[in-house]
Amino acid sequence: MKKKELIENIEMFLIDLKLKNLSKNTIINYKSDLNDFLMYVENLDDINEYTIKLYIGELYKRNMAPRSIRRKCACLRQVLKDIFPEFKIKVDKFLPEVLTDEEIIKIQSVIKDRREWIIFNVLLTTGMRISEFSEMNTNDIKPKIKIKGKGNKERMIYLVEKLYTELKDISKDNNPLVQNIEGFRLSQVSIRKILTDIVKRAGIDKKVTPHTLRRTFATRMIQNGVDIKTVQNLLGHESLETTSLYLILADFRTEDEVRKKGKWENLI
Repeated sequence: MKKKELIENIEMFLIDLKLKNLSKNTIINYKSDLNDFLMYVENLDDINEYTIKLYIGELYKRNMAPRSIRRKCACLRQVLKDIFPEFKIKVDKFLPEVLTDEEIIKIQSVIKDRREWIIFNVLLTTGMRISEFSEMNTNDIKPKIKIKGKGNKERMIYLVEKLYTELKDISKDNNPLVQNIEGFRLSQVSIRKILTDIVKRAGIDKKVTPHTLRRTFATRMIQNGVDIKTVQNLLGHESLETTSLYLILADFRTEDEVRKKGKWENLI
């Protein structure tokens, strides 16, 4: 590869960050990440896919915090994607406890009732916190839902069409969305237990929690081109720094794109 092409890509990446109105400290961190990679590589003209893999391995050898490694990989993904279009530096590879499409399909195949289906699919396709989900009532079921998150801050989330179609028959009532056999609202502990049981039946050999589904939602949105600020709003993150571990630069902002870009239709 050409040294000039890499330098130009880095310059454009940093310009794009400024256009996204990211904080000065965030941009400084990303610039530092890229400088670290450039210092690791002895000859920029000789960078190849093997060099990139060696560098990522070097980051782990340094006992660097996983959050920092994820951010560095996100930067590399942006500046190298045009130079090595066939080589994917997958950010989700470095994210803990994220479900793959294959694992999602396995879990769907063992869901045995509507309550389990609601728990898994609403959490998976909306990115809600379990505290927010557990407070939902049936009359909250709408294509666009306003919820209160941490600090009573309101935000909008969106149900994918297939999910809304399946649940709209209960939207005229005002009952807890997920109930026990006595008709009372399920506690967060009970929801976690049900999810654990589903995953165990599916034979998934990893710890899957409601927050795993939230991470899966965010990663999938980012991978499919949803703008990082939109993902920040969907997750209810106060700081963009928290969302930045899912970084990929794109420019999709509309409600319709949020639904379509998740590409959930073949998974629920």
